Amino acid sequence: MVFGVAAFSLVVQGLTMPGLMDRLGIATRSDAKDLYQILVGRARAVDAALEAADRLDSAGNLPRDVYTDFTAEYEREKEDLNDAISRLLRENPELRREELLVGERRVLQQEQSALMDAVRRGVLSDDVGDRLMEEVDVKLDLVDDGESTVERREEGYEEFWRSRAAEFGIDFDIDTADVDAEASDDD
Repeated sequence: MVFGVAAFSLVVQGLTMPGLMDRLGIATRSDAKDLYQILVGRARAVDAALEAADRLDSAGNLPRDVYTDFTAEYEREKEDLNDAISRLLRENPELRREELLVGERRVLQQEQSALMDAVRRGVLSDDVGDRLMEEVDVKLDLVDDGESTVERREEGYEEFWRSRAAEFGIDFDIDTADVDAEASDDD
């Protein structure tokens, strides 16, 4: 009984707390974050409208001149939204960093999914899939600790695929001066 009352109390308080904080004027998000959500939400709506217009046009359900006018207007709005989002992120580095980490986490989760799918379909052997998955897990751990893996060139470890490629003489760290020197040696 006591557990049920405690659980009910926590759930109800947890669900009503954000609304209460908003009504009391206690800021839970920054103004920049609110604007970012507005811009991203509108950008998604514009993308959906453009996709719908394309479908209607392809099906012959929208006159061509109407389609052209419609898409031109939405493309202008999309460009303005993209510019506003870029400017907002430039002017708010903490927001940019937060969104970078959120985006990186989503991308890494997609990498995991693709690797698991490749193993399941037999495209990758289990041992290769496991080794590649370990690297994605390392990156996810870094992101979960608030450290981006895309902001720096060096990963802090040598990626499995790079080390295996190097064993076959494939190197990716060729300096342009080295390439120029090799080209002049060939002449």
